[in-house]
Amino acid sequence: PVVSEDTETDPLWRGFETLTRNFGLRACWSAPLIAGDDEAEKRVPARVYGTFGVYFRTPAAPRDGQMAMLGRCAHLASIAVERNRFEAMLLAEESRFRTFVDHATDAFFLLREDDGMILDVNRRSCESLGYSREQLIGRTPQMFGTRASPQFFREMFATLRRGESVVFDSIHHRSDGTSFPVEIRVESLLAGGERRALAAARDITERKRSEQLVLESERRYRMLAERAQVVLWEADPK
Repeated sequence: PVVSEDTETDPLWRGFETLTRNFGLRACWSAPLIAGDDEAEKRVPARVYGTFGVYFRTPAAPRDGQMAMLGRCAHLASIAVERNRFEAMLLAEESRFRTFVDHATDAFFLLREDDGMILDVNRRSCESLGYSREQLIGRTPQMFGTRASPQFFREMFATLRRGESVVFDSIHHRSDGTSFPVEIRVESLLAGGERRALAAARDITERKRSEQLVLESERRYRMLAERAQVVLWEADPK
């Protein structure tokens, strides 16, 4: 702590006399605001990033216990400033994560684990289904998914609680009545201290179309082979 009992005579305030006179100040006691001085913050190096000051309009010297009180006030101010700084950092991280998720090619659904209620979605979820974020939040995947029965959710959440992921194919129905195939991967995670399920749905329309073309090609080949008047066989060149 730094104590200036009289700013008019204290050499630390030399050159600032006019400023203190304009504000009617004659004494100042101050203590540093230190980041990382709390026990919970010992994991980061301590650094001074400000001061907590008390000003007086008359010369003043601290009495018993007043400097200790000043130190406690500075400590509390440090905690408040640090909390505000961390909250700002968390908001910035959340914003960056939201930007990343909203630009993902898969549709993401954050689900409450007990009943599957949708807590949050990304932009792709809205675009693929034709619903707004407000229309999806608070509903369950039964709104658009063919396999989203209560029994299916009970079995899925039981699997997630064992630490396993769940992968399955389903059909999603858009708001306009059309549908498309999806592959869904569900993982369990902690969000805000509570267990949630994060489902990523990938549109597999092209994959299904390619698989169908392969099956159709095999069907035509088999049909030709069955009707041909020659014998076909496979031989190993070895």
